[in-house]
Amino acid sequence: MSNKKIEIPIIPWDNKSFARISYQLYNTENDLDKLEYSITDENSAEGKKTKELFALIDVGKVLFEWDLRYLFAKLIADKDELEFFVTHVVTPEWHFQHDAGRALDDMVTERIAEFPEYATLIAAYTARFNETIPGPVTGSLEIVQELAESGVPLFAITNFGAELWEGFRPTQQIFDLFQDIIVSGVEKLVKPD
Repeated sequence: MSNKKIEIPIIPWDNKSFARISYQLYNTENDLDKLEYSITDENSAEGKKTKELFALIDVGKVLFEWDLRYLFAKLIADKDELEFFVTHVVTPEWHFQHDAGRALDDMVTERIAEFPEYATLIAAYTARFNETIPGPVTGSLEIVQELAESGVPLFAITNFGAELWEGFRPTQQIFDLFQDIIVSGVEKLVKPD
């Protein structure tokens, strides 16, 4: 293991301190599996971990990769048609409606009515959604494991539709390490609101 360390910033909040691990932080290093991680309370004179320290970790593009193209590139061979589809039919903006709490059935029914020629592909969005998530961000699960082993309470927050979360959550044991996970589609409130 190298001597390099990532210092995870401690943020004071409601008389507690938490480390928010973000997409930008993860992507500053290429060899996360070779790094040591250090969490210190910069406000402490000794720079020691505070007893009330906890980690708030984002799920999408922090713990797990996500892009509609991961699924639809398997179903649409033509690159131009694929780009049209993910920028005009099943788009991130359309998907984010579910993250905000809109019912998936309503969204899909409405979209199929608008683009009937793509009905089968639109239906695949629901049936095969987990294929839009190819796996974890490199090194992210190791960080979570190390934080958990260090006794740091873990919490997660995610912009994720409630119905799609129900299909994804059980596939990932790493979430068992978290004390709570706030899901935007359940709360009907997306980050950063």
